[in-house]
Parts: sequence; structure tokens; C-alpha cells
Amino acid sequence: MKFHKQLYSHDPENGQFGDCLRTCYACLLDFPDVEQVPNFGVHYGDIKAFNNAKDNWLLGWGYKEISFPITGEVTLDWLLECMTSWNPDTTYMLTGLGARGVNHVVIARNREIIHDPHPSNAGLVGPCSEPDQQPIWWVHFLAPLDMHLK
Repeated sequence: MKFHKQLYSHDPENGQFGDCLRTCYACLLDFPDVEQVPNFGVHYGDIKAFNNAKDNWLLGWGYKEISFPITGEVTLDWLLECMTSWNPDTTYMLTGLGARGVNHVVIARNREIIHDPHPSNAGLVGPCSEPDQQPIWWVHFLAPLDMHLK
């Protein structure tokens, strides 16, 4: 796995959309350059367009993202411990609230965040922050598709 740093921080008021997700994809797929992955952040505010663009791009590379939420008053330490028990030695992406106050994606394995794509390396400070929603973490796996299934 190549460890890249994201090229853009999230600043939608100034027309700049964070690219932590595409950076994580570039790392996990061992791409030599982050810019080989589209910045799905341009669809900020339109979750359907965001997911369609992301899913179609991943499908073209033979992958499907499997995501599930962890809700409630859950700490990062507890979540990492659970992931170690449920999926030992498995690399996954984790979305929560970044230290800069916006949702952020990192790469984790077992009890640790193994890569923060943001140049600050500040990691995650809590669950995602969404208006009118309970606290939520997102766990994401990239699953290769077997194109030879009948």
C-alpha cells in the first residue's frame, strides 16, 4: 500500500472540496498518484450523485465499497477494539469527525489508524457530525468483485 497525503482540505465556502476519500482509495488500491482517482467531494451536498460517481468508478476497477454505520455513544477506542475482534488484520476505512471539525476518512487496521491522509496527521476526534442525526461512525471495506461469477 502506498501512503499518500490528500491534495485538498475541505473548504466548500471557497469552492474547495476535501479529497481524503479519494486519497484513501489511491492508498488502498496502491495507485502511484492520488489524481488517478476522481475527487468525489465535488458532489458535496448531493449524496446520491456522490454515491453514484463513487460506485461507478469503483465498479470500473472491479471493486464495491461495503459500508456500515456504528451509531450511539461509541468511542474511537471501543470501535477499534471491536474491529480488531470482528475483522482481525483487515484493513478498512473509517469515517468520523476530523480534528478540523469536518467529517474525515482514515485507514485503520486492528487497534490503530495506520494512515491519516491529511497532512496534519490529526486523525479522528469523534463520530461524524451531521445536523439532526445521532453520532455515527462509518466503517468501509473495499471488496473485489469476481467478474467471473455466473
